[in-house]
Amino acid sequence: MLRRIQKFNFKNATNREYIALNICQNKIRAEQFPAEKAILVDEMKNGFKNTPTHTKTLCWVVWDKPSQIIIAYALIQIPQEDNLDTGEFSINILKKYRMKGLGKRLLSKIIKIAKENNRNLLLGNTTSQSPTSKIFMNKIGAEKGLTCHINELSLDSINQNLLNQWKMERKEERKDFQFEFWKGKYVKKNIEEIIKLHHLINQQPHGSLKIENINYSANYIYQNDNYIFSQGYERWIIFVKEIKSKKYVGYTKTLWHPDKPKIIEQEMTGVFPEFRNKGLAKWIKVEMLEKIITERPQARFIRTEIAHANRIMIKINRELGFKSFSESYTWQVKTEKVASYLEGSK
Repeated sequence: MLRRIQKFNFKNATNREYIALNICQNKIRAEQFPAEKAILVDEMKNGFKNTPTHTKTLCWVVWDKPSQIIIAYALIQIPQEDNLDTGEFSINILKKYRMKGLGKRLLSKIIKIAKENNRNLLLGNTTSQSPTSKIFMNKIGAEKGLTCHINELSLDSINQNLLNQWKMERKEERKDFQFEFWKGKYVKKNIEEIIKLHHLINQQPHGSLKIENINYSANYIYQNDNYIFSQGYERWIIFVKEIKSKKYVGYTKTLWHPDKPKIIEQEMTGVFPEFRNKGLAKWIKVEMLEKIITERPQARFIRTEIAHANRIMIKINRELGFKSFSESYTWQVKTEKVASYLEGSK
């Protein structure tokens, strides 16, 4: 057989195997982000080798025998602490080799593992830049459960007058709060407050996805930190603290990588419900923007992903000047439905 599927062992794979996978991954990634630098092999390798244990991850690659390159790869992530009925999968194939049956062959590997781990629901993600992925999801009977906007803000287009206006708005209501800046990994002394802040992620829209909230723990967060920082990322967080109680009531965080210096990834921004409607979310976003402009002069864009239903944050970002870059979709499908598709297509 000219195209061989092989399980990819993150711990024991050779450097040659990692390089081949890295080349394949970067070619596929370039379809979505054509102007960006490739991910270095060490960054990818460190990420795979530090995958959190709260999620079991399995990978398969397809080798093209004549050219000795990896032309496709697939992953399944199996949560070990929450959402024990689900698995999340991805199938990635070089453009030249799509629509040739490789997707089905890789999908059969995923279904086998899903059944062995009693996962009755599978989730998968696609983007608007890959129409063939949408066709594939429709073929296997998946339904779109969540749509997100991927937006970008050019730092050259920042309206400083708007930032100044937001800093002055509702100033009296914010006099009982202050900022606290944090760089790097979370530490033990305030981990309980960090856990509470992470639960704000569960309040984000899930669309029609049949998933449970994540029960964040200290170990869960520490493992995620190891995964992020092993790849070379730097993280900035600005907390909002209530002066009287000295408790965190909200935060915003960003990621930056020295090998991709032009891009800032805006991650979570959130405020506890009882402290909303005071302008705190705008306040911390302005503070972070000004810090980036001043201390990250090489950064040119901020990229963020927001659920279509998150109207408040979409409104804030549009006012700041974020423009639509693409859309991402999370699909869901019953494992048995996919198994039936595979059986019927033999």
